[in-house]
Amino acid sequence: MPEQCNWHLAVTLDTVNMQVRRFLLVQCVLIMKDVVSSQVSKYSASAENDNVKLTFVVPANVESEIIMITFHADPVQHVLVIYRSDFRSKTFQTYIHRLTTAIFVLERKVVALLTGVQASDAGLYQCWDGVGVSASELTQCGQKLIVVRKPGQPSIVAITDALDGQTLKLSCNTISTSLPADHGLPMSIFWHDEQKNPLGIPAGEKYVVNAEGQLEIHKLESSDMGRQVTCTSSDRAEGVATPPVSDPSPPYEILTESAPGLAKISGLTLEHEYFRDFSLTDTLKFAFVIISLSEPSVVEIKSRKMTGQISYEDLTTDVSITKSTNYEGKIYLTKFTFTLLRAMYENDKNRTFTLTISNRKFSRDFMFILRDVGPPSPVTNISALDIRHDTVVLIWTPGSQGGVKQFFDVEYRCPDHTQCNSTWTTAVRRVPESDTIDTRTKATVENLSPETEYDFRIVSTNTHGSTTSEPFHVKTIKMTATLPEPETETNNGVIIGITAVFLAIVFIAALLYGVATSTIFNLSKENQTIKSTSFETAEEDGASSESDSTDSGSSSNV
Repeated sequence: MPEQCNWHLAVTLDTVNMQVRRFLLVQCVLIMKDVVSSQVSKYSASAENDNVKLTFVVPANVESEIIMITFHADPVQHVLVIYRSDFRSKTFQTYIHRLTTAIFVLERKVVALLTGVQASDAGLYQCWDGVGVSASELTQCGQKLIVVRKPGQPSIVAITDALDGQTLKLSCNTISTSLPADHGLPMSIFWHDEQKNPLGIPAGEKYVVNAEGQLEIHKLESSDMGRQVTCTSSDRAEGVATPPVSDPSPPYEILTESAPGLAKISGLTLEHEYFRDFSLTDTLKFAFVIISLSEPSVVEIKSRKMTGQISYEDLTTDVSITKSTNYEGKIYLTKFTFTLLRAMYENDKNRTFTLTISNRKFSRDFMFILRDVGPPSPVTNISALDIRHDTVVLIWTPGSQGGVKQFFDVEYRCPDHTQCNSTWTTAVRRVPESDTIDTRTKATVENLSPETEYDFRIVSTNTHGSTTSEPFHVKTIKMTATLPEPETETNNGVIIGITAVFLAIVFIAALLYGVATSTIFNLSKENQTIKSTSFETAEEDGASSESDSTDSGSSSNV
């Protein structure tokens, strides 16, 4: 029998002889296991309440007249008796209503059908040559019955850190309840998301179930924060088509450890700009929420003036930072309140503050600028998104709004006053800042002239005043001709080009007898007549010949 032993050194004091005595204590635990015959290499498996076949092959070297089949390696727990002389079988009373046998004399095989399998039926069924204590085990005759049962509810444990950009490995820890306990069946693990959709099978770029049944979540990112996964398990046995599946594990919430990030919470976001009226003495104070699994802290605040001079804001005298963890009951959200304690002066205008926020593994800088309340800043990055003969689509990046909502007017003029008015004229009025493409704003200027040079500028306006951008130069393109609709549809025609001078239409004919024939129609701008020209290409030597044919029937007015 296998056993585990722990060795302990005990020290006592003999108060009579005043001597120290040492004892070596041995604590052993006997590990009881089902005895499995070394000769039994096969098993039968069944779910509870199902039926199962047990096959016993009797060897030819039997000495006794009676072959006993017993349960749990106990010669007393009789299941079946087989008589060597005529290979008859007899079922003992305990199994008489649950066991039926089929005899195959030539193969020296007995197949027993056990119905209504229960957990207590699991174990080893052995063959014995003879009866009683003198019986000897028959090799290659016994069979092990495994009863496949529903595993216990699993739990999910992370075996790697959930670091931003790395791979998170999750293990589904489960306990098999199939019997006997040493059944040795492999276990199948199944992973699911919040909507009970399977994960990792088949493997994808994001989710993979590896050979150990662990779920690998690749390239963790902030959007994975808060997602939940569950797992189930089942023992996999040959002959059991639908093994019982465990209950789902408690949900495992993915908490990604990454550089602190800004939470998108209305009214609690660290803005890029804060506007102040520097003639007033009110305090600069605002709050924002940071996403971070481990508790984040503001470790440093630097500020820089427009001149480039850098200074450090003291976290006790210049700035007050308070924080509240578990915002909205979520352990990865921390609310910060920033209060500037010192007085602000004119030289604080356009001062840039950099907050360094760190957690257990990462550090990240966040920046904001103090702006003076006033007219907006001029727009930048003006470009033409689309240019046509009569339309131009402009796009630009808005400047600082000056503390209040701004809008934009688009103006234009002609540098060459002979083409249009050389004074600035408003083409599009009151374009809202909210009309954005990504972070940019666009406007469409219509009713322009073809092949004309224009200067455009953007006027930004709020309640405090207006600013004007630098001019942006655009030239509209040449207007193209418009082809009238044909009276009848032309088959196999492909328009290959349209200009103001001519129209070319190529008719593609089938290749017959090695000769390709095509016809080109030229549309004259002056008389609008069609001229037909045919080309023939020889297949053998690649030489071509051109013949012009003028047929009065082939000319018509368009």
